[in-house]
Amino acid sequence: MENDPNNTTAGRETGRCMSVAAMQALHRLRECRLLCDAIVRADDGAAFPVHRAILSACSPYFLALFTTTLHSREQSDVLISGVRSEILLLLIEYAYLRRIEVTDANVHELLMTADYLAFLGVLQLCCDHLRASLNPKNCLGIMMFARRVFCYKLEADARRYLLRYFVTVATQSDEFLHLPLEELNSIILEDELNVKSEEVVWEAVLRWVNYDPDSRWQHTVKLMGSIRLGLLDTQFFLENVKDHPYVTGNEGSRPIIIETLKFLYDLEMIAQRDGEVATPEIARPRVPHEVLFAIGGWSGGSPTAFIETYDTRADRWIKVEEVDPAGPRAYHGTAVLGYCIYVIGGFDGMDYFNSCRCFDAVSKSWREVAPMNARRCYVSVAVLGETIYAMGGYDGHHRQNTAERFNHRTNQWSLVAPMNAQRSDASAAALDSRDFDDVEEVDPAGPRAYHGTAVLGYCIYVIGGFDGMDYFNSCRCFDAVSKSWREVAPMNARRCYVSVAVLGETIYAMGGYDGHHRQNTAERFNHRTNQWSLVAPMNAQRSDASAAALDNKIYITGGFNGQECMNSVEVYDPDTNQWTNLAPMRSRRSGVSCIAYHNKIYVIGGFNGISRMCSGEVYDPAANTWAPVPDMYNPRSNFAIEVIDDMIFAIGGFNGVTTIYHVECYDERTNEWYEATDMNIYRSALSACVIMGLPNVYDYIHKHRERLMEEKRQKILLSETARHGQHRTALPDSNRPWLVQVHLMEDNDDMLEQLGLMENQAANNDAPAPPPPPPPPPLPPQPMEQD
Repeated sequence: MENDPNNTTAGRETGRCMSVAAMQALHRLRECRLLCDAIVRADDGAAFPVHRAILSACSPYFLALFTTTLHSREQSDVLISGVRSEILLLLIEYAYLRRIEVTDANVHELLMTADYLAFLGVLQLCCDHLRASLNPKNCLGIMMFARRVFCYKLEADARRYLLRYFVTVATQSDEFLHLPLEELNSIILEDELNVKSEEVVWEAVLRWVNYDPDSRWQHTVKLMGSIRLGLLDTQFFLENVKDHPYVTGNEGSRPIIIETLKFLYDLEMIAQRDGEVATPEIARPRVPHEVLFAIGGWSGGSPTAFIETYDTRADRWIKVEEVDPAGPRAYHGTAVLGYCIYVIGGFDGMDYFNSCRCFDAVSKSWREVAPMNARRCYVSVAVLGETIYAMGGYDGHHRQNTAERFNHRTNQWSLVAPMNAQRSDASAAALDSRDFDDVEEVDPAGPRAYHGTAVLGYCIYVIGGFDGMDYFNSCRCFDAVSKSWREVAPMNARRCYVSVAVLGETIYAMGGYDGHHRQNTAERFNHRTNQWSLVAPMNAQRSDASAAALDNKIYITGGFNGQECMNSVEVYDPDTNQWTNLAPMRSRRSGVSCIAYHNKIYVIGGFNGISRMCSGEVYDPAANTWAPVPDMYNPRSNFAIEVIDDMIFAIGGFNGVTTIYHVECYDERTNEWYEATDMNIYRSALSACVIMGLPNVYDYIHKHRERLMEEKRQKILLSETARHGQHRTALPDSNRPWLVQVHLMEDNDDMLEQLGLMENQAANNDAPAPPPPPPPPPLPPQPMEQD
């Protein structure tokens, strides 16, 4: 069986117990046949002289073999049956050198032999190799193999991988087509199956059946029982499931179809039902793979310590009872390492914090970690590998230019080279994981804010800005490897409120304010030559605009020209060095959020000079057109945004008058904002983060899934009373079945007629049954909808 990775006698850990020189010396003795006291033979006749003590120290199998009466004499000659000489030699060399080359070609044979001969370290290395090589095309094979050789932890890891990437596995893996019926049924029955909609599960079943329809079509009914048919879109169920030849040709499917039709009708008429409505198994939502945490923030004129998690599948916010005993805070930073959430700095209405707290999502406990060297609210936080960086911020008197990093293994903060500029309320970017040493030399600081930031490789470039007195054309670079700041070439113009974008390895700086005028100039930085060069100027002066890169072009939207907020949009093509005006946005907006999402440019919210905005719009480069994005229900600023289930969630915020607790999300496929369940408290200036694959995810999701229909009925009744006809759209049933919107059908009477006919037919089943229908003709494989 697979060995515990914490066992210090296994794998790489064992090698640390013996010096390399000593191991190599013993290995040379074996190669020279000196002091050997046993011979180990393979089936093919190859013989290897060994030292019994060395093999016994590495393998309980050989320890037992060499300490029996039969083999305890001075010379032992042992035949190892069923093992090839190449594999046996690898294991013998591992016993001496504590190293072995595990490859895709030998891992299966090596693992089985290591298990047979009790080389626990090699067994662990083989399992680690297979675990690291998991991908959608081989995870099923690795899972089955691990089960055969009793490596239960590897089997569990492979199964977790399968459930997480089920959509890709079902569409791309040939192993999926060869699954036994019971194995496939157990997979799609899992609550942890990571699918946005049950349509995906139905299409996966069809792909499996279509691979061998003559022998598999009759299994469709069994597999239907494991699909959450009540979560299917009603129209999809009627058109693609109920009347599918595999279903209509099988009498056993009739009770399942009747149950589903009854549920869909009950869901349609749920507001008219009296008494509590139960949620059947066919409509219980699965468990989410991602859990969104909303932490702290500003609520009711004071900070809050309240924590909530969002269950995307059930559309429920869940209060986390384990509130931080250290008290509330807002304007803090948040970072995730593993299953731990670190809350860094912040402000409680009176004090500015350097203290840091850690919430372990598995044990659900809070603990104090080492404080930072400086007090910081509005702190910028980034994670590099397993290191947390805290940069800038405000200590109640001054904006900070200092930066420090936290090592969670040693529980220590250490100062890194300070930034050249003081700043707060900035943003930070995370780079690839690297290990760093402390920096001895300190870079002198100067105040700076309203700058642009770009990342190239392991370097963060801070561009332009303002320190309260001067407007900068200077640029600074922080090298995350050497942890040092350096001056790079200055821009040709002073710029604060500058828009920055990266194309390839080139940084572009556009527009901005120089203290006298808004800029229309643009320039680009070549980090290899350390030179800024002017590119074609924009067609309009603008600052406080937002830019995004898409398809090797830069789009800049909105901004302020010194007189008014702007609605103009331009695109820059570096191949032609030209700016082209695009159709203007429908609304003027500065401070707008602009993102590239699904090969389009979205602008959402912002400030029009008078009020916060709830509107949004999207530019399609292929069609060269802007289209409106339906308004959010709430104008907002200072809100949290996260992407979950391929939708953008806007969480809480400030609407210009008060903090709000409303949550809504945007789905590009339907071009709609959907009302999700509100948080439990009003809050702005909150932080949010997503943790994936929590082992105790059930602690953070809606526990009473059997009451979802009743909760939905109550919500409908309350909303009908409170809204007085105001229309809001809930999430589509295929994605979020537990919001106000119910399954829609063009004709309820038609569904009732179908349901009555099927019930009558079922009642007549007491009569002698006609001969079973012949199997339907084979269907061609059907493509699956991608998640």
